[in-house]
Amino acid sequence: MSRKVQVRFLGDKGGVIRLSYPTMSGKCKNLFPEIVRILKPGGKLTVIECKKEEMPFGPPLEMHISPEELEDALRGYGFRKQEYVNLGYYYMMLFEATKD
Repeated sequence: MSRKVQVRFLGDKGGVIRLSYPTMSGKCKNLFPEIVRILKPGGKLTVIECKKEEMPFGPPLEMHISPEELEDALRGYGFRKQEYVNLGYYYMMLFEATKD
């Protein structure tokens, strides 16, 4: 399984990061603190993830992250959930970086 993180910047609108399961399972612990560090106050992070349910495609179920698991994990890094969007087999969550 790849441990690479790909980042693409979209001009001054922000960046897109392609994550894999090892990132959320703790093998890339510096990623989210670094995202918080470089975001402007109130900066946004959007995550699109497979729903945690059986699907006819995609990674095994144990690799899926529920919205609650994602929110709990990112809260620990200083993100606050702003929005949840149902995308069928997937969901999208928008988070805001909170600054101390």
